[in-house]
Amino acid sequence: MPAKQKIILVLAILLLASLGCEYLPTPTPEQPGPPPVDIVATAVSATLTAAAGESPTTETPEPMPEAPPHLRIAFVKDGNVWFWEEGGAPLALTSLGDVLDVVLSDDGLVVAFVRQVDPTHEELHAVNTDGSGLRPLVISATFDTM
Repeated sequence: MPAKQKIILVLAILLLASLGCEYLPTPTPEQPGPPPVDIVATAVSATLTAAAGESPTTETPEPMPEAPPHLRIAFVKDGNVWFWEEGGAPLALTSLGDVLDVVLSDDGLVVAFVRQVDPTHEELHAVNTDGSGLRPLVISATFDTM
């Protein structure tokens, strides 16, 4: 094929491709909808999959994690660990007076907290949200060896 015909063929393909782009849907602010999908990539992927003799697979999205049955909050008040559960009253879990920060476990059953034992040392402790099982996790002597 002569070079002139190749150039005309390439230009014709580019022209057809650019005209085809006019017909792709474009999201507008007035028409909210699902997030845009890369139609070209999806079509190419399906074509390549079919050419390879494989059946196309449809990915199912992972289910959203279930919301906790009710709201649970751990917090520090007057240097102590407190716990509040939706529908209940706040409960003081410690009476140490030197708690700096708290973190509630994913299942909402344990509160881990940082305790300042002196001006230069801190420890990591945990307590169950019912007030039982107060225990050290990492004491200041262990932190000193790290």
